[in-house]
Amino acid sequence: MQIPSPERRLDAYPHEMSGGMRQRAMIALALACRPQLLLADEPTTALDATVQIQVLLLLRELQRELGLAVIFVTHDIGAAVEVADRIAVMYAGRIVEEGPARVLIREPRHPYTVALLKSRAHGTMAKGGRLATIPGAPPDLSALPPGCAFAERCALADERCRAVRPEIVRLAPDHLARCLRTADTALTA
Repeated sequence: MQIPSPERRLDAYPHEMSGGMRQRAMIALALACRPQLLLADEPTTALDATVQIQVLLLLRELQRELGLAVIFVTHDIGAAVEVADRIAVMYAGRIVEEGPARVLIREPRHPYTVALLKSRAHGTMAKGGRLATIPGAPPDLSALPPGCAFAERCALADERCRAVRPEIVRLAPDHLARCLRTADTALTA
């Protein structure tokens, strides 16, 4: 698990370890029974960028070495891109877009996916520039609107979006989106 001085760490209390060491210890516990599937729920939260990359690389390496399938749950689409072969973007408890990571990043087709990609810092952003934000607030999950849950925050939404819950649209054999506007508009991030 790439923990420095592992013999010394065996007797350490959790508060004596860094966040990265604690994450590695949790990954080791999860892998102790040699599972075929690892559910990694926010494994890089609260880690600095350097340690985050180390943990992501470690997960990729373990996946390759152990023939392990990994479901990586995160709010950080940038981290997902680093480790995922496929990405499923969720909004209000539903998958709104799913496809190969490369396709989803280069050709997003759901307005929420586009908004997520625009809201992250990346190399093409001007220094000192402001990040794009997604207006409004997520809906109350106990009282979802009748149409698309993202409609109130979506710049492309019309009355149809507010009234009709979108079904899944197959954009390609391995690329799906849940949006009434996917056929109307080619979206770009």
